[in-house]
Amino acid sequence: MSRALLVYADIHTFNTSTYRILIPAKYLTKAGHEVEVMSLEDLLKDNATDETILIERVVFHELVETLRSMGCKLLVLTFDDGYRLIPTATRSFEFWKGKERGIEMWNAARGMVDATIVPSHALAEDYNAQLIPNYHDPDLWDFEMVSAPTGTVVIWWGGS
Repeated sequence: MSRALLVYADIHTFNTSTYRILIPAKYLTKAGHEVEVMSLEDLLKDNATDETILIERVVFHELVETLRSMGCKLLVLTFDDGYRLIPTATRSFEFWKGKERGIEMWNAARGMVDATIVPSHALAEDYNAQLIPNYHDPDLWDFEMVSAPTGTVVIWWGGS
């Protein structure tokens, strides 16, 4: 059995945190691993860390140094957006590519983590990361409730 801390950036219904943190935590726990899930805010407030941390999206130089000083030996970053491609019309553009230049700080900190995992081939290539796809959690949706005329193709899509 192993122990890990999974840290989410923000929890909204079916966003990145669901697929990159909550579903993995659920199934790692079912497989017998000891897993704790918390927000980045709670992690820093409580100074509670583990040797292995999977952190979603929010990673900067000072944060990596803080986590290492708290005992983190293996730090894995996960995300599911191409931040360098964020268009000006999004709410997050100003942070990532505007005056704050978060993309530059984030890219520098990515070099400080031990591994990066992403859910798509394109992101894996763009960021030299390991592909770990998102997985469906059958407990979250009842697909038998969906009805469509016989012979009809139903396409499901999610995104923000």
